[in-house]
Amino acid sequence: MRRRATAAALAWAKAAGRRGGQQGAPFSSPGRTQAGSATDPALISLTINGRPVAGTPAGLTLLEAARSAGVAIPTLCAHPRLPGIGGACRVCLVEDEQTGRLVPACRTPAAPGASIVTDTPAVRAAVRSALALLRASGDHTSCPTCEAAGHCELADLLARYNVGPDGGGGLLPKSAFHEWEEASEGEEEEVEAGKHAAAPRHLASGAITIDLDRCVHCGRCVVACGALTGAAVLGMVGRGGRSGPGVVVGVGAEGGSGLAAAGCVGCGQCAAACPTGAIEATPAWRGVADLLDSGRVPVAIQVAPAVLAAMGEELGSGTTPLPPGQLVAALRAAGFAAVYDTSLAADVVAVEEAAELMRRLEVAGRGGDGPAAHALPLLSSCCPAWVALVERAAPALVPNLSTTRSPHIALGGILKTPRLAGRAPSEEEGGGAPPPPFLVSAMPCTAKKIEAGDDRLVLEGGARAVDAVLTTRELGRLVRARGVEAAASLAPTPFDSPLGQASASAGGDEASGAGALFAASGGVTEAVLQSVYAWVAGAPPPPGALTATRGLAGVKEVSLALPPAAAAAAGVPPLLRAVIVSGVGHARELLEKLTAAAAAAPGGNIDPPFHLVEVMACPGGCVGGGGQPRSADPAILLKRTVATHATGDGAAVQAAHDNPAVQTLYGRVGGGVGGAGAEAAFHRTYSY
Repeated sequence: MRRRATAAALAWAKAAGRRGGQQGAPFSSPGRTQAGSATDPALISLTINGRPVAGTPAGLTLLEAARSAGVAIPTLCAHPRLPGIGGACRVCLVEDEQTGRLVPACRTPAAPGASIVTDTPAVRAAVRSALALLRASGDHTSCPTCEAAGHCELADLLARYNVGPDGGGGLLPKSAFHEWEEASEGEEEEVEAGKHAAAPRHLASGAITIDLDRCVHCGRCVVACGALTGAAVLGMVGRGGRSGPGVVVGVGAEGGSGLAAAGCVGCGQCAAACPTGAIEATPAWRGVADLLDSGRVPVAIQVAPAVLAAMGEELGSGTTPLPPGQLVAALRAAGFAAVYDTSLAADVVAVEEAAELMRRLEVAGRGGDGPAAHALPLLSSCCPAWVALVERAAPALVPNLSTTRSPHIALGGILKTPRLAGRAPSEEEGGGAPPPPFLVSAMPCTAKKIEAGDDRLVLEGGARAVDAVLTTRELGRLVRARGVEAAASLAPTPFDSPLGQASASAGGDEASGAGALFAASGGVTEAVLQSVYAWVAGAPPPPGALTATRGLAGVKEVSLALPPAAAAAAGVPPLLRAVIVSGVGHARELLEKLTAAAAAAPGGNIDPPFHLVEVMACPGGCVGGGGQPRSADPAILLKRTVATHATGDGAAVQAAHDNPAVQTLYGRVGGGVGGAGAEAAFHRTYSY
């Protein structure tokens, strides 16, 4: 019975994965794709645990209806941000009082007059049995060393229902699985006969690591990769008891196999969706902990603005952002010698991309033939997953990519270049001062791990700009492992200055509001266009002129009108147009359109033009990064985005080019914005 039930659950996961890849928009609810209409205004009444529940919107599932009424129902597969998923784990079973049957709450529509019970002995026994089967189906004996330790949904449910190694709770009633038993049993026999290949158990890239021995076959990763991002690298492969998530594109264009060859760009959305430790960011936190423990070398850390927006979820303040000063204090208590704000480098990136856009616009305005170095539109380069996608899927558009380094790589270059950091050179740098600290980047992004190891981004002399990258989840685990608790109660401490100046609280370097906005989709465009407008018009953009850059829409188009006379004098068009995209699926669609337009355009300049294209591989931008805390809150991206905008809008300096610290830095670089010094310090090359 146990083997047949497990195989049945896996068969259902395959079906859920296929459905999830075909239905729904990225932020839709699974119930609304299965029953009723998202726009149906009808309200229904039902009964849950003997309590009438009126005013429930039609089209919800029983799971959604129960949660809206404050009734908890456990689940491992259903997720509010993943369309079409659910039904595989059978943990959300409830009793239909009208039929006496156990039904999956995540897949059953909430019908008018329905009456369900969530806490009968039969329901509890079924849930415990389902959990026991899931525990027995994989390797769930190494929880203390698992990357999901402390944040594993399966472990939480095993503890909640007291399901130990011996299972307990009795067998799951036959009725709960009878719909799939016979077909699954036949599939399992075919697998045993060698007719179908098993899914590979272990896969890895520089960004993510997959261990299917810890997989519960919920199908979340498949839907996240397919319906949520549009990448469709992962799918349910194999059959019967050997079924599981795996790479569905066998061999890449270069003849290799595995994640990268299949088109994985390392966005990590699969890892963010996983309820266990089966898919995680490739871990680096233990190596950083070793360095902190030994005290042999100083270790510094830079913190991205999206990490600031989400770190409270890791350190006990929930979705309320942890004030930056208290996060700095927590990191210092964890042993870091210095803590830097990546937002300051985002200011530099905004200024350099603005200058790069101005140069390309001026060349196009002079009627040039559009040489590759000045191709329009300018494609943003802050997201390494997007850059990888362009290089692999649309190499003809590589000349359109901005050559400006991403913020954390730029800040690493500043800190490791003595004249920029305002420090004496070390022995390795031709002086006698101590070497710069080992630099860690705390990022919301799994793809940043690959970027940090890119040989094309090494500094002069061969050093890497960043020595290690931790995701927000990893940073939370590291801080907890170092014994730092109750971060919100710590006295605030300011960020350190990467320029060797006074701390921010003493009037030293502080990021502008523009740099903070990089955490959210549209933030790069807003920051860049702020500077372009100011340089052309001699004044900031009018209030509300860039409001269209904000919001969680996967595709946003923005127009910014410049004063006509000033635009003519500057040699740029009077109307600047930008498109902002978040999510790999939307990015792929955009690439197809840009590639087709470029093929028909002389010199690579696309007409009708988008002058600027911002792409973030993750939905909502970096706030929704694959390394961010896992959350079942359907509004979590909105909450993080609102926090990001509040930080940016509340900054003392709004525009990147007005930041005194940026001006100080350019004084050390020499040659001004976009000059030869800045080109050497803040720009990169690509492989053609």
